[in-house]
Amino acid sequence: LTLALNREWFDLQGLAMRPQGWFAQAARDQLGIDAGYWYAQGQPWSEDSPDSFAGVHNHNGVMTLLDEASGFPQSIWDIIDGFYTDETQNRFWCVFSNPRRRTGPFFECFHKFGYMWRQRSLDSRDVEGTDKAYLDAMVSEYGEDSSKVRVQVRGEFPLDDEAQFIPAEYVDAA
Repeated sequence: LTLALNREWFDLQGLAMRPQGWFAQAARDQLGIDAGYWYAQGQPWSEDSPDSFAGVHNHNGVMTLLDEASGFPQSIWDIIDGFYTDETQNRFWCVFSNPRRRTGPFFECFHKFGYMWRQRSLDSRDVEGTDKAYLDAMVSEYGEDSSKVRVQVRGEFPLDDEAQFIPAEYVDAA
């Protein structure tokens, strides 16, 4: 919010960002939008109590953003599925993460359920503002196909998980 050109349009209240009064009134008068359903909110979650994360609905639409999504447990992904039961075209679920593990819901966004997602992978060496010398040193030290380089430099899933005894390529081939 602090970097937004229109930051004065919004009011930060705890974990929520809501339209300022004048902006809420304009949205109501000119667009017929009830600003009570028009806001952004950070939502705490707990794997031990996933139901406390439930209850998000909005007939105008919902957007869920998960940063470091590979670390979110299946129980939270299951709760988020329920957010999208309202009849609206405005349903957006964005997940971002380094692809750290070969299991879990984030991995499945690129594999089993890949047909449901638009996917992008970014190589850190192609991104403006990254330390190319450091990334090149990492590649030199660990190798282009090492799990560390695949995850942290190439933006790809590791070939094997750390505790995996049988290589994933053998499992996939079987």
